[in-house]
Amino acid sequence: MLWWAWFRKSGNQIKDREIILSGCFSALIAVLMVRGLVLSLPFRPRPIDVPSLHFVLPIGFEAFGVIHWSSFPSDHAVLYFAIATTIFLVSRKAGIFAYCFAFLVVCMPRIYLGLHYPTDVLVGEVIGVAAACVFARKAIREAVAGPLLHWLDADPASFYGCFYLSSFVLATNVDSLRVMSSFFLQVLANHLHHAH
Repeated sequence: MLWWAWFRKSGNQIKDREIILSGCFSALIAVLMVRGLVLSLPFRPRPIDVPSLHFVLPIGFEAFGVIHWSSFPSDHAVLYFAIATTIFLVSRKAGIFAYCFAFLVVCMPRIYLGLHYPTDVLVGEVIGVAAACVFARKAIREAVAGPLLHWLDADPASFYGCFYLSSFVLATNVDSLRVMSSFFLQVLANHLHHAH
């Protein structure tokens, strides 16, 4: 949907593209901010990890691959609601569809599967929407998007290559960055361990 919003014909394509670029940046910043919150707030186990809830896993769902981080707030909700808000600011009809997708396809299944409490998702949604709205303000979006649009004019090939990779990182919930950072932290820890 972001790519559709990027290439669609509109009366103000430059403004729309500024909103899209600053919105993608806001989503990434919001997810990083939430990662910091998760590390600094008291740990909240996921519903599937709380024996007293007697949570029954839905048939066919395996919880083995779940990352057992604190469940509050939901970084999935932050990311997808930031992107949905970005799309909404460019096209209201597409934005309503994006909000429905974020809520029904991304967030509700995470509650149903016991990965998050409703409040985890609600707070994540608020953070995502707020981040996208802040970064859509004229001064901020122009500061963020201006150099990127200049790059697009100067070298479209490298811009679109990086824009594709960035959208892929967002579409996979920043998992590729998580895997890379975990790998490098593990290598660093091993190196430091062997150095002593």
